[in-house]
Amino acid sequence: MAAAAAAAAVAHERRATLCGHSFQTVAQRSNIVRIFLSSTFLDFVHERNRLFNDAFPELEQWCQEKGVHFQ
Repeated sequence: MAAAAAAAAVAHERRATLCGHSFQTVAQRSNIVRIFLSSTFLDFVHERNRLFNDAFPELEQWCQEKGVHFQ
């Protein structure tokens, strides 16, 4: 029974983490937001250009308003 309860708890934490919720505390807070995109140079051209030209400038402005540095 204890093993099943532990497995259920782990599964719950994984689902929550994938949804953007974390149960772990952060030791040090940061005011930096970094976006990391990984792809080959040619397979993500249109999406990457759209992010850099449209989404990232808006996100950078939003971060500045919140006192956060966007990289």
